[in-house]
Amino acid sequence: MCVNLIKKVGFSEIEIQNLVASLYRKYTVFELSQDILVKASKIRTNNSFSFWDSIVAASALDCDAEYLISEDMQDGFLLENSLKIINPFA
Repeated sequence: MCVNLIKKVGFSEIEIQNLVASLYRKYTVFELSQDILVKASKIRTNNSFSFWDSIVAASALDCDAEYLISEDMQDGFLLENSLKIINPFA
């Protein structure tokens, strides 16, 4: 997220810091754990996801999300029979 905001939108570092702080105030933030990292490794092995995509998917599974919106993953893909990938640009 931050890379795109810096490169594509021109956010400054202070704007990024303020955004991160506001996200932590508004939303529940799930931290990475050993379980998530091991799950991500299994997702990479079984589905050929990239390193970062597998961490995002494992995190979504860990917090019982039903949907994951990503432009980098296959639209309609169902991960572990519980997480549906939605590509908004497909």
